[in-house]
Amino acid sequence: MARPTRPLLRLDPPTPRARVTRPGFPSPRTIDRDLQIATPAGQRLQALSRVLSSGTPALQLRADPSGLAPERLLVFELTADVGGFMRAAARVPGLEFVGADELEPDGLDRNPALYLMIPDGRALTQMASLWREYAAGRELPYGFAPWRDLFQQMKDLRAWGPQDRLTPEDAAVLAEQRADARGRVRLEIELVFRAVGGAEAEVSGLLAERGGTVISTSRIDGARYHALLADVPLAEVQAILARGYEGLIASEAVMHIRPQSAVHLTVVEPDDAQPPPVAGNPTGDPIVAVFDAVPLAGHPRLAGRLSVEDPFDLERRSVGPRIHGTAMASAVLHGDLQASSPPLDRSVHFVNVMYAPAPIDDAERFPDRLPADLFHAAVARMKTGPDATAPHVIVINASLGDRNKPFAGRMSGWARVIDYLSYAYGVLFVISAGNHGAELETIDVDVIAFENLSPAERAKVALRASGSAMAYRRVLAPAESMNALTVGALH
Repeated sequence: MARPTRPLLRLDPPTPRARVTRPGFPSPRTIDRDLQIATPAGQRLQALSRVLSSGTPALQLRADPSGLAPERLLVFELTADVGGFMRAAARVPGLEFVGADELEPDGLDRNPALYLMIPDGRALTQMASLWREYAAGRELPYGFAPWRDLFQQMKDLRAWGPQDRLTPEDAAVLAEQRADARGRVRLEIELVFRAVGGAEAEVSGLLAERGGTVISTSRIDGARYHALLADVPLAEVQAILARGYEGLIASEAVMHIRPQSAVHLTVVEPDDAQPPPVAGNPTGDPIVAVFDAVPLAGHPRLAGRLSVEDPFDLERRSVGPRIHGTAMASAVLHGDLQASSPPLDRSVHFVNVMYAPAPIDDAERFPDRLPADLFHAAVARMKTGPDATAPHVIVINASLGDRNKPFAGRMSGWARVIDYLSYAYGVLFVISAGNHGAELETIDVDVIAFENLSPAERAKVALRASGSAMAYRRVLAPAESMNALTVGALH
């Protein structure tokens, strides 16, 4: 017997104690079988079962754009999450599980959930068969118990339709978008992600028919993300806002239609800030990267401390003020300038993902590509292959908030891609919660009274106004990413 090489750990004699029990999670609400059969969801399944039992070809079901049909995205609204449903869904040949979302709590359920699937004709037939067994009170086959739980918790079952493709929040933003000189509005169109392609060609053809143009495309399999950036005529925007069964909004290949990403960049810098004292040159490979607008790399605070990468050829296009990228590079390298801290002893890798297009326009913007596509390409270039540009980077700062996409319960494609990149490449994204540029509304203090206050009193009034509006502020995409570290301002 080998002799121990470490000291023994002394343990006190066990003391008997009463078992401590804690309240568990409440069981999800279930719906009685007989009641479920009579609900609209149950009636839809009953009707589907009768049609399929009569020998009617499943493809004929597609004549009704709002009905349950093959190769159509189906929506299960449930009282709570159904554990194991993804595995049970995989047991049905031809059924493709797309994803799940958590819905807003209501008066009956704390954590309602939504599942999305795409059945082909065989899958639809087997789903109807499982429902018949359940409705008749018989046990479902081995491995299909989550389907029983799903039927018990089913609040609604319907086809994914125009109301789902354009949320009320996105509709409000899209209604305020202005057309360009050609009468076009730029949109981001996220497609239903399919293992087998075809959605992109279908939507591209429909765009051409409706007078639109595809600007760029992106498919990122690891994030199950497939999207188009497109210009569409103003008439098509009105059809989208109407949310009827016509045009892009009715296409079954479309998952979401969203306004183009627009970043509101704000820089507050003290006027008396001076360049830091000269310090030694940085050493070692960079472990921090910044994704932002083209900076002034020769600025006294930045010279010799940035390794700038320009994979999207934005340096030559950035002829306007280079404000935000310069400020963020300085913040990462030096921190708070008033604190007079020494700069980082490593250089910072900077990737240009935005640019200022004109001297008279201080709005730094993305090039003609989707932000998720830019981030995916930039991280892959930094981290993979023998020509990786910054393989040692483990932290990426992205202080960019999409003002057109405040979080409203459904994660943006950009955030999903960041989650995937964090996992796939072992990097931590540090993301700004975003800036809200709306004016603060003060109570019982008009402009004249505010100007007459002392600086300290003005700050109090402004903070009270900011606090009263807090409930209406949401984090901006991609800050809702689950794998990222989201950082908000103190106020």
